[in-house]
Amino acid sequence: MSTKKTSLAELPASGASPDDGLFWETRVADSLGVSRDRLRLLREEHMTENTHFIRRRNAVVLTETGMSLLNTLLPIAPTALALLEAPVEKSPDPTPFAAPPGPAPRVSVRVVKVPPNPRLLFCVAAEVEAGTSAKFLVRVKTNENFMAGMVMEVISAGEGVWQYVGRLPRRKGRWL
Repeated sequence: MSTKKTSLAELPASGASPDDGLFWETRVADSLGVSRDRLRLLREEHMTENTHFIRRRNAVVLTETGMSLLNTLLPIAPTALALLEAPVEKSPDPTPFAAPPGPAPRVSVRVVKVPPNPRLLFCVAAEVEAGTSAKFLVRVKTNENFMAGMVMEVISAGEGVWQYVGRLPRRKGRWL
């Protein structure tokens, strides 16, 4: 236990609001829609400590003069800036194994081979004739009761990987 006693002035006020003239920087950033890094840069370049902001433990609290200076530095509300900017198209997801947006596609597959890896199965599409279908790599909880020829429904878990979600076979090669 620390012997250092903290004074009440050092403790952050739990209900700090505009009524007492203090504005927590995290709440200001959230309400304005500005990143904390942007506010930190503005604070370092244009504001002075104890006039525009106060440090309380590990938090930064803006005063009324700091808020008025911040309003002059950010004259247009971020929501208005967002309306003025042209819509930006989102780039494709940089991770190649991310799940596609929307509901996961479901495919009915037939087990072709049970590999030594206890969490994988090799399957082909159940509706397509033999020899012309692509192989699916399917993840399962355990493959100990699966056998070649069993049919099940799987969902997409990303690029090239499929996931079986449901009850496992109770006995070798039998669902019930």
